[in-house]
Amino acid sequence: HATFIGITGSSGKSTVTALLGHILASHGSVHVELLFHSLEMLARMLSRRIGGVNYVVVEVSASGVNSIKPLAEMLRPHVAVVTMVRLEHVSSFRTLENVAHEKRALVDMLEPGGLAVLNADDPHVLGMASGARHRVVTFGLTDDADYCVTDTQAAYPETLSLKIRWRGGTLDLTSPEDQHFGVA
Repeated sequence: HATFIGITGSSGKSTVTALLGHILASHGSVHVELLFHSLEMLARMLSRRIGGVNYVVVEVSASGVNSIKPLAEMLRPHVAVVTMVRLEHVSSFRTLENVAHEKRALVDMLEPGGLAVLNADDPHVLGMASGARHRVVTFGLTDDADYCVTDTQAAYPETLSLKIRWRGGTLDLTSPEDQHFGVA
């Protein structure tokens, strides 16, 4: 009965997977899996009986053309997050459009009633909203994003702080005083 969340993108997917797992842990039990490149790896994870888990957060990586669709079919995510599209594995994909097509497979395999969470700052990711059969929310720095990040402060030795603006208001986030981000 867990909510399955798949995260893909050319960059940032491991960080997003780990951070989302940490955030969701305050709302229930979480199982996080990083670096899924093969059906065998995903099948092993799914075959382990993950009883009592509320959320399963899985990084879904492309290993080549048509590699995400079978992973997504097996995962059957309720939520799909796409971070960005860049020309990775250039010998396999050749164009940004091909990379976007590969990453979109995760969005296309969402369970009925699923949610796509897309980067509004990347036109190739934002394009995945077109024709989507599921609810879509966007995030990014652009004012048009459903969840817009503003006022980011990340200069060492200060603490990390930012604001997230959405239709319901603004949320101010600041890291604890004893946690600094940067090089000491």
